[in-house]
Amino acid sequence: MKLRIALLMMLTLGLIPWSSAIEVAPGAVSLIRTWRPGDDVNNGSGLAEKTFVHAFASLDRYLGLCLHSQICRLSEKDRAVLTAIQETLPLQNEAHSGLIFASEREEPGTFIIDGELKIAKTGSKVGAPIYLNRDLIYRLSPDGGLQPLALGEAVSILVHELGHHQGEMDHTYLDVLGNKVALVLQHHISESPLLPMNTRLSLIVINGDTGRDYPQILLNVFDQQYDLSSLFADQMKCHFQLVPLPILDEISVKEQKPKGVMIHNVHWTRFSEASPEDKFVLEGNLTKFCEDGSTFKNTNKDHKARFTFQLDQVGAGTQAQTWVLKADSLEIKDKYDPWWKFIRLP
Repeated sequence: MKLRIALLMMLTLGLIPWSSAIEVAPGAVSLIRTWRPGDDVNNGSGLAEKTFVHAFASLDRYLGLCLHSQICRLSEKDRAVLTAIQETLPLQNEAHSGLIFASEREEPGTFIIDGELKIAKTGSKVGAPIYLNRDLIYRLSPDGGLQPLALGEAVSILVHELGHHQGEMDHTYLDVLGNKVALVLQHHISESPLLPMNTRLSLIVINGDTGRDYPQILLNVFDQQYDLSSLFADQMKCHFQLVPLPILDEISVKEQKPKGVMIHNVHWTRFSEASPEDKFVLEGNLTKFCEDGSTFKNTNKDHKARFTFQLDQVGAGTQAQTWVLKADSLEIKDKYDPWWKFIRLP
């Protein structure tokens, strides 16, 4: 098992080659369109594209965070542009144009505008596709590997491009506007990487701002991104009228779904050695909003979410060597551990 863990760490740090192919696995986000399929080995292809796709699909939610927050400090013009973008998102989706990823290196001149190299470009009408430069959506990390742009950066770029669809041509203004949305979003994001300064294996949580919704939860596994939001929401419950049983699990006389949940202090706990397979375990504290009209909410450390999963190695011994989420290994639990559960009868 120690050899498997060492190999995984070396892959994560980029000390040995890992896959650059965009693979579709169960639970992964939808496929994206590319200007030209395939890419060079070792360029980290995949995760940045998926981050942009997720940002685009969730942009209505993220714009709402800014529009309803005083922290965003929007001018009347800012609010008008963001509202117009939000209201026209359905038309953008109806056009089926979406995001197109291309490479300036492979298609010289594609992203040269007014003599400057751009990370993205689009037209001036709602529904025009947004072209993203794959050469610039990754950056060098301190360990020499390539890291994808963060979710907030992707949102900022998309706001800029969608602002052009509203007739705004001032690039500096749209840069500032996109950054306002990204900064507010950052207040709601917490990312927990297995290794510092490395997002190849990490869990991302995007909490809401009202206590009446559920967080988005994304698991990054090398070049794959898995959306765990629905599975997480399905496991959440409010605990009422608990009957303490020190030996057995408690009996909950009444249970219901929370009105909303926030998760915080997410951290990796250990590699489980309970089985021959390597298990990865994360835990996070839960705040649950239960029962309309009451002040009941669970905010203490007794309420936790626990994420457990395993990885499979694919392409061993080849340039395409990487790791993916093992099928059916993911488990999410809503844990309630009050003080009396630590009492054990002899």
